[in-house]
Amino acid sequence: MLTYHKYIVILLSLALFSCVDSPSPQEDIEVPGQNQTTDPADTENPKETDPGQTNPDPDDLEIVPPVEDDGANKIGDDTSFEFATWNLREFPKANNETISTVAGHILNWDLDVVAVQEILSDKAFSDLVKALPGYEGKLINNDDFMKTGLIYKSNTLKVNRQEVLYLPTESRAFPRDPLLVNTSFLPTGESIDFIVVHLKAKSGTSNVERRTLANAALVKYTDSLLENNPDRKIVILGDFNSDLLASEMDFWRESEFTYEIETTPLKSANKISYYTNFKSLIDHIVTVNFSVDEMLIPEPLVPLSKYESVVSDHFPVIAIDE
Repeated sequence: MLTYHKYIVILLSLALFSCVDSPSPQEDIEVPGQNQTTDPADTENPKETDPGQTNPDPDDLEIVPPVEDDGANKIGDDTSFEFATWNLREFPKANNETISTVAGHILNWDLDVVAVQEILSDKAFSDLVKALPGYEGKLINNDDFMKTGLIYKSNTLKVNRQEVLYLPTESRAFPRDPLLVNTSFLPTGESIDFIVVHLKAKSGTSNVERRTLANAALVKYTDSLLENNPDRKIVILGDFNSDLLASEMDFWRESEFTYEIETTPLKSANKISYYTNFKSLIDHIVTVNFSVDEMLIPEPLVPLSKYESVVSDHFPVIAIDE
């Protein structure tokens, strides 16, 4: 049985310990796994995070080109300018394997610019760009579920600004807003505007109407740019979800300015960019004040079965300006 004096000593010790180590009643105690909220923007904002750190670190990604990069698959040459549009369905479909395979294709083809659509993960896009030595990338800065972006060689283009184009239309013509990236072509200093689009999919009266309104709004916008500077170089590229001969594409043909639908020779050659279900050419490149010398849709560098499961149901469409 404790003596009276020992009992007093124990009580004083407990009181002193409580005063030193106990948090104040107002202090918010963080319990791991509880009382924590994460704003997705916190992980995407380069001002808030170390851009060299991702999870997993992109330096640890195994970027294995689909075939040995011996230059045999290179498109164009050092004196040409290659720009492409590529719908990367639900990127990244197979996570790191998708990032690795897409990066391997871009490195093998040695493309200068690639406009991409259907990006579901900001982080995966960042990892893809970091897996491409000598490239940089811009992803549209909005809340679209499927995003568009532009990947480019940093020794070929300098990005001056990027902008989400909120073009006024009826019936919400754009399910995904276009991305404008104004650049300088470093070899000459010329300014080039890239406008990346991903228009409404599927058939049906309402979908066709939305694509019609979208194309009309795009032409009206680019016409306004050309009215201020008729020599302005503009490239509109992406998944138009329309056949070249569809009536909604007539706006580009009927403008007072001369737009070139560069995919015309591919259509004449019966080439397709969307190869599942309704095989068709629905990914297009439209230019003004350009002289494109060649258009092509390259074969994947992996078996088609793997390409479809890992990469996309679209092939890239590539323009070469020599």
